[in-house]
Amino acid sequence: MQKEGATDEEYAALLAQMNQVEGQLRYGMMQYLNQTIPGTNTSYAQILGNDPNAIDNLVSTSMTQFNAIKEMITNKEFGLASYYTNLNSMSSSRNLNTILNADPELATLNALKEISPDLVDTLLTQSGKQERINQLIPELIARQAHGSDSFEDQAARIATSNLDTNSKSSSINQLVNDTLTGIKSGQLTPEQFANMVEGAYGYEDDSRSTIFELVNPNDRSTLYNRMYNPEVTAAVIKTGDSQALMTYYESAVENIFGIPELRRASGTVEQMQDWTSRLKITQDPTSGRIVLDAGELMSNMPATGAGAAMTTQKLKTLQEGIDNLNNTFAILSPILDGMGVSDQLKSGVYADILNQLNVDLEDGKKDGFFDWLGKSLGDLMSSVDDSLDEIDPNTGIRMSVGAGVNNEDYSSISGLIKEFEGFRETPYWDVNANRAGYGSDTITAADGSHRRVTPDDIVTQEDADRDLERRLNSEFIPEIVDDIGSDVWNGLSANTKAALTSIAYNYGSLPSRVIKAAKGGDPESLAVAIEQLQTHNGGVNRKRRLKEADLVRSG
Repeated sequence: MQKEGATDEEYAALLAQMNQVEGQLRYGMMQYLNQTIPGTNTSYAQILGNDPNAIDNLVSTSMTQFNAIKEMITNKEFGLASYYTNLNSMSSSRNLNTILNADPELATLNALKEISPDLVDTLLTQSGKQERINQLIPELIARQAHGSDSFEDQAARIATSNLDTNSKSSSINQLVNDTLTGIKSGQLTPEQFANMVEGAYGYEDDSRSTIFELVNPNDRSTLYNRMYNPEVTAAVIKTGDSQALMTYYESAVENIFGIPELRRASGTVEQMQDWTSRLKITQDPTSGRIVLDAGELMSNMPATGAGAAMTTQKLKTLQEGIDNLNNTFAILSPILDGMGVSDQLKSGVYADILNQLNVDLEDGKKDGFFDWLGKSLGDLMSSVDDSLDEIDPNTGIRMSVGAGVNNEDYSSISGLIKEFEGFRETPYWDVNANRAGYGSDTITAADGSHRRVTPDDIVTQEDADRDLERRLNSEFIPEIVDDIGSDVWNGLSANTKAALTSIAYNYGSLPSRVIKAAKGGDPESLAVAIEQLQTHNGGVNRKRRLKEADLVRSG
């Protein structure tokens, strides 16, 4: 601590090292006190009457010398850290909250009310106690806000802990509730808010499990309603953060496909083609609400018997699927309003979702439930991406990049992505989708239309080139321009544009730290921000991140 006003990162690094050492020492002592004394049937803890205060006092007394050294280094009143400014209010609140709600054993691990990541993982995976995880949740929420941990990763660690199934579900639900409370609180700084939205709704890489894959399938509809409820939507729109809103929207669309009620409905129509013509379907273009009218069909069916019972059950399944579609469209409608999407274009969004449901859940069958719905509604199955291209960029929706990329820029960008992704002619399953070509989950035909990759597809080099060009020009590059501003983008070198687009292609969008660094205008700061991503997902893309950083430095 050589200078006055050390940064949060510098102090946090020092504190984390000291806390980790102290925590490990205390944890070791606690384990030792609870072990059976050789030659006896008792432990030191039992000798102390299992009194938490007595055990804590013994451990604290044993740690006196270490604490004296630690205070000399980290104390902000008289130690080497005395020139450091106070922790921000949120950090102070979470520290206080953690220590007040902690049991004695957790308190001994909590040093200066901070828990190191290693100890958090130890408690999550080894304690096997739900109450211990519940006590950690205030700390976990604070880490989301500070960008040092993500909601999805925390949920995944709970899911792999030693808890029983019910306790895992309860702990994940508590994590969801507290995360959403933080997002809706209105007490976060813009950076903290962006961190929490990106952690809860963003996909930093395709290998991450989503929260929906960690819960019981029967709970996914309820979870969907909680994750995208009107209060959260209003909070995201209110901030005016277009990147957070787009992240939130894309997550809401992506997670539609895991709703089990929609999967159950997907196979129903092909079993009853003889009478689907007597079902009437209408849709409100603004809300997207679909109405199923089975009056004509039911009036011609016998009142009782096996046929009537089967028809009634199939209609119930259809209605269940439609109800969930209506609920989904009701969730998406205010999000689209916040993005400035017109009612006319909303119809294109809803049609595209039906088309994608047909591809994803019914392998594109022409007699599938969602294909039938789309045809009944008379929609053209237009692509949401094509529709969104028509929106003004100030709304947060992407347009065609136009003059933002010249031939030299595009050659650098596409060449780098092809180098990293490689070409695959046949589809392969990658976490959540079939992919082919240059790691894409879509195929673009010669006429410009596109659809999701299916297991039976064969993708040519020409198909892959078309798809890459379309996605770069209509998705990734416009999104980057929107994130960092056209003036910043136009001032970047071809190498830097290629590096940023490569990251966005790999992650789905630019991480917030990269956006912030790019806006700052300092190439070295941007290169460092990119290098800091190298440990994500166990470092699987480390070489890619380092090369991208080198490209930025090369100018």
